[in-house]
Amino acid sequence: MPEQAINIGEKDERISCILHTPSIEKKEKIVIIFMHGWTGYRIGPHQMFVKYARQFSEMGYYSVRFDFRGRGYSAGKRFETSNSSMLFDLEQVISYLNDTIRYNKIILLGICSGAKLAIYYAKTGKQKIDGVIEMSSSLLRPDSEAQAKINKKKNSVFNYLNKEKLIKLVSGDVKFKKIIEVPFRYAFFLTHSIADRFKNNKSKTRPQTKTVVADSSFKNYSGTPFLLIHGEKDPETDVTLHQITSLLEKYNLGYHKHIITGANHSFYSVKWEMEIFDIIRNWMIKNYTPEFETKELLTSI
Repeated sequence: MPEQAINIGEKDERISCILHTPSIEKKEKIVIIFMHGWTGYRIGPHQMFVKYARQFSEMGYYSVRFDFRGRGYSAGKRFETSNSSMLFDLEQVISYLNDTIRYNKIILLGICSGAKLAIYYAKTGKQKIDGVIEMSSSLLRPDSEAQAKINKKKNSVFNYLNKEKLIKLVSGDVKFKKIIEVPFRYAFFLTHSIADRFKNNKSKTRPQTKTVVADSSFKNYSGTPFLLIHGEKDPETDVTLHQITSLLEKYNLGYHKHIITGANHSFYSVKWEMEIFDIIRNWMIKNYTPEFETKELLTSI
């Protein structure tokens, strides 16, 4: 399964990527673009993206894992990363793939902020997108109602460090890094959401025009049902899923929704990791490789 390190752009705009080439040839060239979260980088949580990309290669798909600028091995400073810079990076990666691989179809797979970007690009992007796999997306819009629901679950998040987990930590049954990540990830998310709310509120003070513009949302999306995957124990799941499904229903787009029992935001369990891959694999077989469809492979859809 060939893996190649590539750089897109130069100097301050350099984006570091890993390109996975399929181990078997298929008539259609299908590329999966992996997008990490706000505080992550191209390997994904517990190297989930690496494992998935290698398995996709064996199924005949191209995959690209890349670091947004300001993260991982890409250029840029960490504090300069923004939604706009992440969008620019994604567009550069898609353009590169279009020029080099000349793909037939492209699928966006993102987690957390990367999932939010995948949805946004499918809605507004210039290039055609043929599928979206959304995992643990952050809020699409941090409105007051959504923020209130998130705050309601705040105590449960910080109670994550309960007596039972502290005992396991002392005994060595679990690693400190994995235990502490949940409350810290929540703090990063909350800070980012508050900043977005401030920007949104600030923009509302500007004079509003009454110009009516035709809604062109999802005009470059293929219509393939979205795949939505969330953890049962992620405090953002209910609110975020409501926002996403409401958006898709508004534009008559289908979706498959999966809640992983007991899972947290980053799916820190081999069992959850395998369960998610089976879900993704079957979704892809159903939508992109009809010649290999069998009842056994489609049981989770």
